[in-house]
Amino acid sequence: MKKDIKKSFIIQIGGLWSGPGGKVESQHFEADLEFDPQEIEVASAVKGEMLLAKVKHEIRAALTNVEVTIKRGCVRCLKSFKQKVKIPVAERSFLDRAPKDKTDLDDIFLINLKDLSIDLYDMIRQEIILHFPLISVCSKSCKGLCPHCGADRNRKTCKCKEVDEGAQKPFKNLKKLIK
Repeated sequence: MKKDIKKSFIIQIGGLWSGPGGKVESQHFEADLEFDPQEIEVASAVKGEMLLAKVKHEIRAALTNVEVTIKRGCVRCLKSFKQKVKIPVAERSFLDRAPKDKTDLDDIFLINLKDLSIDLYDMIRQEIILHFPLISVCSKSCKGLCPHCGADRNRKTCKCKEVDEGAQKPFKNLKKLIK
């Protein structure tokens, strides 16, 4: 049985929910969150600013200046390195009940009306993943591994022949075949 590693980031909203529409609360947050290590390996606390606003039948949550350091693997040299992920702004609505016309419940965030709280865990997890760089490299100057002998080109030079650039372009002669 898989261990549930999710740590909630629950915010109590009782005072906000019982107040008038348009009421706003803001605060700095810093939370140690655990995610699935195959998805996100966290190396620091998640911190930033949080603004909560009550709107009719929902709470709007806006997170700004969110920062977290994650561990990644370089796609060139395969070494593990730490990388800071910055999320300038993230916003979600937490509804008091699921809309009748919406069928995909994964896109809906709900208020826990029993204890008047919202859980920001999934919101933060999604935003971290959305802000990953497309290509994860330890540095711009990383030379990677030799495709022949596997030597780390950042540490030593190998005596393998360089790969022929033409061999890496399978569609190079395609124009000639079409004519």
